[in-house]
Amino acid sequence: MVKTIEMVNGKVRMLDQSKLPHEVLYIECTDYMMVAEGIKKLWIRGAPAIGIAAAMGVAIGAQEIKAKGFEEFYDSLEPVFSEIISTRPTAVNIEWAINRLKKLLFANKELSVEKLKGLLINEADNMLKEDVEVNKAIGKWGAMFIKDGDTIITHCNAGSLATGGYGTATAPMRVAVEQGKRIKVIADETRPVLQGSRLTAWELMQDKIPVTLITDNTAGALMQRGEINLAIVGTDRTAANGDVANKIGTYSLAILCKEHGIPFYVAAPTSSIDFSMPSGEYIPIEERDPAEVTDICGVRIAPRGVKVRNLAFDVTPAKYITSIITEKGVFKPEGLSEINKTVGFRNNNPRVLIQMSIEKLWEYYRDDLLLVEGKIKETLDTVAPSISMVGEHLLMGGGKRIRPFLAILCSKIFGYSGEKINILACSVESIHTASLLHDDIVDSASVRRGRPPAHSLWGNQIVVLVGDFLYSNALRLVNLLKDQKIMDALSSATTRMSEGELIQLSKKSNPNTTEEDYMKIITGKTAILMSAACRGGAILGKATLEEEDALATFGLKLGMAFQIADDVLDYMADENKLGKSLGKDLEEGKITLPLIYLLRNADTDEAAKVKQIISAEEITKSDLIYILDLLSKYKSIEWSYEKANSILQEAKAELDIFEDSVEKSALLTISDYSLTRGK
Repeated sequence: MVKTIEMVNGKVRMLDQSKLPHEVLYIECTDYMMVAEGIKKLWIRGAPAIGIAAAMGVAIGAQEIKAKGFEEFYDSLEPVFSEIISTRPTAVNIEWAINRLKKLLFANKELSVEKLKGLLINEADNMLKEDVEVNKAIGKWGAMFIKDGDTIITHCNAGSLATGGYGTATAPMRVAVEQGKRIKVIADETRPVLQGSRLTAWELMQDKIPVTLITDNTAGALMQRGEINLAIVGTDRTAANGDVANKIGTYSLAILCKEHGIPFYVAAPTSSIDFSMPSGEYIPIEERDPAEVTDICGVRIAPRGVKVRNLAFDVTPAKYITSIITEKGVFKPEGLSEINKTVGFRNNNPRVLIQMSIEKLWEYYRDDLLLVEGKIKETLDTVAPSISMVGEHLLMGGGKRIRPFLAILCSKIFGYSGEKINILACSVESIHTASLLHDDIVDSASVRRGRPPAHSLWGNQIVVLVGDFLYSNALRLVNLLKDQKIMDALSSATTRMSEGELIQLSKKSNPNTTEEDYMKIITGKTAILMSAACRGGAILGKATLEEEDALATFGLKLGMAFQIADDVLDYMADENKLGKSLGKDLEEGKITLPLIYLLRNADTDEAAKVKQIISAEEITKSDLIYILDLLSKYKSIEWSYEKANSILQEAKAELDIFEDSVEKSALLTISDYSLTRGK
């Protein structure tokens, strides 16, 4: 990648982008006025890059000031600030950079003037270094939306030339290529200054990323032909409501994407988000020299005297934007305030808040999950046909494969991607599946995920034996890993699961079941396997003991919250989504948290009636309605969800020791899904 800007021996050295692609020329700016001229004349352009240039311009301008104290020094800098801010009114990064320098000065005003001058030089250089890291983080988040074989359209230039290096809109493309994805890029030429043809096409060709140049008005035709999969653009200023100001023509491209059902992503460093700007209508839009429209490369193409409107930017309303990709995560436009409200805007150690649907998450990790699915099918291919028949029936029943997914994520968070994770994930899912087969028989279940349970089709004897096969096969698979710690974790989990089911069976239709009893049951029957899956993944990833324990505890608490939510859904979910009829747990004699809370708070007569219903051999529809009414009266559902959410927050807190990453964010997304599914 070509260097865009740097500070060398007290001078600002910037690539003159107005000469590209025909000439690679660097200009050395010896004072702040020359830096300001470079920003105005587009020697340097792109919101992040001109923010860095602004900081460097102030820094070299400060070196010429002769002042005895802070106030005189700061007052002498005011004309420098004003000159540089006036260069490009739309891009917020200039103001952001200068405000950052101002805060730095006030925080150190007790220092000598010479030391303050040195601080400004260092801070400008830090902004350049930080920008590269920010861009790489944007790339990592954005690459999750790019699939192998995708064609991406981009507008203007939000590549390495528009930043300190690596780019914003091009960063996800670079990361996707590094990940081995075969992609193609469509670059709009971007009238009138042709940043797409002169800059984007040039720099992508330099990096050997396949790029095709089109006129701006060709985009719609290619979308109509199905030749574009997604759009990624940059931003010069993003308003608090998610409206985005970017190079003129971005708005038109967004409308085309909306019409054709194509995702439209904006790559936006948090430095480009202006929370003081409530919406895009307040963003000042720069109008530039008419000659940019009437002339191309110095040759006039329009009749003299014609009136010209040369808007440099337009504003794309938030409703046309699929998501905004920042270095801190991916957000829906309406959720941008969460950066500011929840983690503290521009905090150095923010908590990642990636807003991604569970469906998008599954799509992103689709290849990993398909490998596990293939491994499961492979283990079911035996000489006993009943094993494959029952297994195929279960696989066709769907399910999110939460447990193997947790194992995958907990290994990937450490960068592990070897074959062993497929063996571990398959083993975990085999144990889970075996437990479902046995549980359905014990509970005399009549439905499983909206389909007939296996024992109703093949009988108890065959299904019990298939379950036994899955248990033993799981242990055989784990043994292939040759890791005693993983073996101990899964064998212990299997034992605890059996204990949990036995405790639940002993409490069947028992109205005296306590909250403590219930927590023991769900820890054994659900949470312990999730914990083991997380621990196993961490062990494969060579985690430290602290990291391993944190993920195991995360899995345990996630499993508890997951099961509480599942039990709550038994009384309130859409039956088609839930895959079983309402009140099925009650009918099977399972005393879950909503009932326990109800019995604790109901009056004597109500409690007696509820206990009578629980103990009855058959529960009628009127009995269920009575229970549902009381659950509503005493807000048992709400209380249970609050309990689950409290445990879930404890689970999430265990992830705080890990650096921000796609995998960490995926674990947080699964956490939220565990509470919201089926609601």
